[in-house]
Amino acid sequence: MTVDSPSTVAVGQSFSASEGLAQMGRVQKKGSKLQGQQPQLQKQSRQPVQLYQTGESEPSRAAPWDSGSAPISQRRPQVFPWSTRRLTFPPPHTLHGPSQNLVPSPSPFPRYGFAIPPITTSNNEIYLFGGLSRDTMVSDMYLIASRDLTATLIETAGDIPSPRVGHASELANNVLIVWGGATKQDGQANSVEEPHDNSLYLFNTATRQWTQVVTAGDSPVGRYGHATAMIGTKFFIFGGQSDGCFRNDLWAFDFNTVTTPVWEKYHPSDSISPPPRANHICVAYNEKIYMFGGTDGLFHYNDTWEFDVVRRTWKELSCIGYIPTPREAHAATIVEDVMYVFGGRNTNGKDLNDLAAFNLTRLDVKFF
Repeated sequence: MTVDSPSTVAVGQSFSASEGLAQMGRVQKKGSKLQGQQPQLQKQSRQPVQLYQTGESEPSRAAPWDSGSAPISQRRPQVFPWSTRRLTFPPPHTLHGPSQNLVPSPSPFPRYGFAIPPITTSNNEIYLFGGLSRDTMVSDMYLIASRDLTATLIETAGDIPSPRVGHASELANNVLIVWGGATKQDGQANSVEEPHDNSLYLFNTATRQWTQVVTAGDSPVGRYGHATAMIGTKFFIFGGQSDGCFRNDLWAFDFNTVTTPVWEKYHPSDSISPPPRANHICVAYNEKIYMFGGTDGLFHYNDTWEFDVVRRTWKELSCIGYIPTPREAHAATIVEDVMYVFGGRNTNGKDLNDLAAFNLTRLDVKFF
């Protein structure tokens, strides 16, 4: 979804990972650089994906406050828990501190397919990485501070990931984890021989150094439109697509395996899995992963699935209340035992701006 104005981000519980996070992998000093100047990429057009049979329209859904045919004087006002705040853009931060040049950071928006973790840092800051900015894939890093509403371009060093779109990130202690994304440059888009980057990257927020983790054994194929979640010291990825193939595989990387970093593929113990999809969301709660929505190129979904990490079983949940309409490219975060889902695109390619709250204890959904 293209972002044209700043939006608020719900804050969940902070996660503390093992101290081995920042020590993993191999750092190559490639010389620091200020991100943002990338080669041009031709943006591909997207055709709307149809739901149900071709020609069928999406069923309408009344909001909880909508009184239908009641007189206007008797209808409740549509009140949303939103407020608008304008971002300011301080000068970029170099590795040695704030730039002496008083030229402000360029605005990170509008931008599509970037990655931000579902939680903030202990200082209520958000790290935004990569995406498609003005028809160009980028690998720049922005620090968005919710306390003073600033967005600052920051300089990074080390194994800086290549420009990408459709990747995902998680935050563990002071380490930003980035994996996946469409990384093929213009001219490689249709090349099966040139796979998408499937390396795991760690960004130390204290030193601003990138580390590319060298793993052993099998690893998930590069992809975009996948979803991630953190449970304990394990980083999970599910689904996504690459080269026209939609996936429903689940992989985990345990950051306790410092000496021999390996990926583990989670095979369901009962062979039940959600249909393949991309552009869905995942959140973690109580040793379980909750997944909602997405598309497989033919259908849009509004199903909700639960994966029990201990038992290694998938289960489709029977939810009650105002179930969100089928969608893709939405966003989600979790606060206590409530998963909040915002926006996305519906079956006709229309951008959505509704907010739904899914209580993971009661399995009911409410709209705001």
